[in-house]
Amino acid sequence: MGNGIFIALLNPAISAIFAGGFFILWRHQRERRYIGVLALSYFAAACGYLLQSVTLPVGMALTKLASNTFFVVTAYMMALGVLEKFGRKVPHVALGLISGIGLAVLSWFLFVQPDMGWRVLAINFTLAGICLVIAAELRAVKDKVFVDRLLMVALVANGCNFLVRPVVIVAFVGPPASDGDIFMSLYWITTAVTHAFNSVLLAICLMTGIALEVIGRLQKDALNDPLSGVLNRRGFEESGDALLGRRATEDAPTSLVLADLDHFKDINDNYGHAVGDRVIAAFGTTLRELTEEGA
Repeated sequence: MGNGIFIALLNPAISAIFAGGFFILWRHQRERRYIGVLALSYFAAACGYLLQSVTLPVGMALTKLASNTFFVVTAYMMALGVLEKFGRKVPHVALGLISGIGLAVLSWFLFVQPDMGWRVLAINFTLAGICLVIAAELRAVKDKVFVDRLLMVALVANGCNFLVRPVVIVAFVGPPASDGDIFMSLYWITTAVTHAFNSVLLAICLMTGIALEVIGRLQKDALNDPLSGVLNRRGFEESGDALLGRRATEDAPTSLVLADLDHFKDINDNYGHAVGDRVIAAFGTTLRELTEEGA
């Protein structure tokens, strides 16, 4: 019984911790909406696992349906958060079809033709489909750093885990005998262990990615003028030194252009500083477009 309670509470505790962590990050980075979505994803996972441990007044079957619905919501919200983080369009149609069909099949084998084995396969195949859709969308993301590639690998591994593990267990060992015996079954023990590992790995990848984004933004802010978007003095000196060193080894010429905005004071005096700021921003955009990449 003690081991069963430990297994039952392991994943809700892990999910709740990461839900709180993402929520704290979102409180300090509210412009990054996807962080709040990730917090909701882990919170839904905690709710799903907790409902596996109790029976609501509505009965065992409806409690199990609610628990598995939370698991599907977890995967769906994870898809929303991850794809929004990378600026990818969310394939709501594909995700909606996978989620709807999966829950419909689960409900059939829960209420109409009760069968624990097909219930196990239905929910796992649904989660696998969502994980693989996310991974497929991430393939198109350019300039992925190591942690982004690791995240994609983790999603693929998670999807394969949802596909292969339940099939092997149901085929060779059999599904849990009943809902009451599920926590000590091989299926649930492997579910708890693999979910704990994968949820931690996904959270670490995502939090590391968020940290790298924040660091990158701070570095950019430190080296660029916020109005024009071009390099400030510090950025110019660092970039210039690197460029001169690179061109020296390449034996390539380097040019320096000095430019000024004529009659800029008249623009501020006649049209206001807001218009002057727009002129500076437009001038900076023009310089960036005309300057050789990396110069």
